[in-house]
This record gives sequence, C-alpha cells and structure tokens, in this order.
Amino acid sequence: TDEKLPISDSIPMNITFHKVGNKFLIDPTATEEDSADSRIAIALSEYNGKIVINSLQKSESTEMSIEEVNEILDMAEETFKSLKPKVDKLLKGKK
Repeated sequence: TDEKLPISDSIPMNITFHKVGNKFLIDPTATEEDSADSRIAIALSEYNGKIVINSLQKSESTEMSIEEVNEILDMAEETFKSLKPKVDKLLKGKK
C-alpha cells in the first residue's frame, strides 16, 4: 500500500491490568502479580486529539468476558487521561 501509517502525537504509555478473583489491579507489585489469574497489557497514546490503542496483549489461560474487557478499556482510558499530563510535565523538564 502507498498509504503510510499515522504517527502518534505522544509517546505510547503501557498500562497493565491483572485480574485477581473478580477485581482488576492496575500496574500491580510483583507480589500482587503472583496472585493474578490473568493479565492484559494495553499501550495507549494520542492521535489527532483522540486516545488510541497502540497494542493490547492478554496473558494467562483464564478467560475474560466482553464486559470485563470493556471495563479494562474504560479503566485504561481513565488512567491514561490521569497520567498523561503528569508524564508530559516530567518530559518537558528533561528537555
């Protein structure tokens, strides 16, 4: 194809969710990870003012329902919105 892939406006941010029982932990500690039944890692960035998924990877054999995946996607978006301004501020200080 002659059409190029778009470049994100921001550096992708990876957020990892571990399912323990019926709860999800965001970026857990190593000890918490050991208790997890399942894991999803999502990398998000911004493109043209919208949050986009750059990658998504599920690990472990435990199944997740569509509702659980949608819940994780909502949490990922909220986490990204919360952390991105803080990361951008830190990165501006490094220039």
